[in-house]
Amino acid sequence: MQRPHFVVVSEDAPRLDALACDLRRRYEPDYQVVCTSSASDALTMLARLGQAGAEVALLIADERLAQMPAVGFLARAHELHPRAKRVLLIHRGDWSPSHPTVVALARGQIDYHLLGPWTAGRRPGTGRGFHFQHQPMLYRAVNEFLAAWEESREPSTPAFQIIGPAHSRRAHRLRDVLSRIGVPYQFLDNDSAQGQHLLRDVGMEGNDLPVVSFYDGTVFADPSVPDVLGVLGFQTKVEPGTCDVVIVGGGPAGIAAAVYAASEGLATTVFDPMPGGQAGTSPLIRNYPGFPARHFR
Repeated sequence: MQRPHFVVVSEDAPRLDALACDLRRRYEPDYQVVCTSSASDALTMLARLGQAGAEVALLIADERLAQMPAVGFLARAHELHPRAKRVLLIHRGDWSPSHPTVVALARGQIDYHLLGPWTAGRRPGTGRGFHFQHQPMLYRAVNEFLAAWEESREPSTPAFQIIGPAHSRRAHRLRDVLSRIGVPYQFLDNDSAQGQHLLRDVGMEGNDLPVVSFYDGTVFADPSVPDVLGVLGFQTKVEPGTCDVVIVGGGPAGIAAAVYAASEGLATTVFDPMPGGQAGTSPLIRNYPGFPARHFR
């Protein structure tokens, strides 16, 4: 399987070499890093990649391109690979409220900017060149760009296919639940040719909509959320037993109460209509929302 590409363009050869080295060190096993000092050559290469069906994850352009404006290059490159994330490489010290990047971000002409904290020096093991002194900062930013790109990709093998009316409340509910828990799905309008074809394939013509087809062949007509979650292995019914604390609602207050109760050694059960509750949408939940640096008597 062909790896997705990073395409990096900079006319500053040492800077381009340094960025290519650092990106390949971390991402080469999963992504192919392609670098060039010519914007026109990059566009030609991107056209060839598009014709070959290759994916481009990141388009990184140095703001100091002489051949054409960097934002203009990213716009033309985006026409060839509309799913790629556009990143403008900003030189440290050049940033100000009037910088063109501010306008480009506001107009949606680029997706992100990346500061280049490279400094002149000797790369370890060589006698010349530049090195990147803050690799964790670079990798943290690139990881965020890639996470956003991954979310925008069409799943190659969706776990679920949902067929129903475009504005169906029940279909929207199922799609919302699957999106929240990160399960890939494909939605098809039941009036579309592809939707009608799939309904015939699963033998569900004339059944109540939406129809949901799981990748293992399980098919539902107008399923409930627990029906769909059940095939994923989620617990949708309470098992017999006892607990010390029962919390109804997994919102911010419920999650905080559950964390506090569990930290005190209490057997705690949380009920929420959505899988994961608030934990399903919060990027960070600490184990103990207290005061780790203080001790109370």
